[in-house]
Amino acid sequence: MNRRLPRPRHLPCVRPVLLSCAALLCTQAHADWRYSIHWPTGAPASTAYAQSIDTAVGSALGLWARHLSGGADVEVQLEFTDSVRGATGASFTSKFVRHEGSYTLYEQGLAYEIRTGIDPNGTESDVRIRVNADYCANELWFDPEPTLRRAAVPENRTDAVSLFAHEIGHALGFSGWWGVPDGSSRRDYASTWDQNLRYDGSALYFAGPAATALYGAAVPITLGNNWHVGNATGPGSDLLSDLMNGVTLQRGLRYGVSPLDLAMLEDMGIALAPVPEPGTWALMLMGLAAVTTASRKCSPAGRLARSSSSISS
Repeated sequence: MNRRLPRPRHLPCVRPVLLSCAALLCTQAHADWRYSIHWPTGAPASTAYAQSIDTAVGSALGLWARHLSGGADVEVQLEFTDSVRGATGASFTSKFVRHEGSYTLYEQGLAYEIRTGIDPNGTESDVRIRVNADYCANELWFDPEPTLRRAAVPENRTDAVSLFAHEIGHALGFSGWWGVPDGSSRRDYASTWDQNLRYDGSALYFAGPAATALYGAAVPITLGNNWHVGNATGPGSDLLSDLMNGVTLQRGLRYGVSPLDLAMLEDMGIALAPVPEPGTWALMLMGLAAVTTASRKCSPAGRLARSSSSISS
């Protein structure tokens, strides 16, 4: 069954103000996003967490989709397996982009569908997420309101929406074939991620122009864990709060898609949703200020809840 990606729900007393903000956002409208979840026949233990995972994956997709131009009907295949310790995510296929010098360039199947509107898999799944069942049961925390993301994450659990958003990031573009730390396993084919890699003699970097301009330098890649950013120490130690960091997703915290993640996707050829004009931003901020004022009158906490995407090593 296809589903629209979940949209945030709002407190009843601030709904009129929020609707006015939504109307402004609609001036930057883009195509519709839908998703569906599939479990392999006879998937072990799937029924115990199927609904929780379904809603968490939908919210994770929404974290990315709201920033991307275009739309897609995303079919996600979920599997429980003992072959991974935590979780992995990837597109099921890749598609030819162009010939680039000595190699042929490919993009992830999900990125291709977003860019072209053509489903490279037809009726087959676009994305595969594999989860260890014990990890799911004993480590993940499933937010009771995953589209709101306002409940406190238990200090001894990893936020499931953050985890699935991380894995969807790999399906979108944080993936490839040039996997050794110095990027020396260059082949006659490359992903849009591989294309942006540079090695300075001691560390590997993502050197796409948008990401470099935003970060102020080429972005450090996780040592020994390509297709991720940041390191526990040394280059990239300031990136441990990023959703796509390759060190850890800290327990007790939730992560969001960062401007740097989006800049890297832009360097990989994925078009981002237009940013509202300055005048529109001013109107939106006025509306949000009104939302905050109204929420203080009716919210038990006295303020709008905010998501945290920062972590400490």
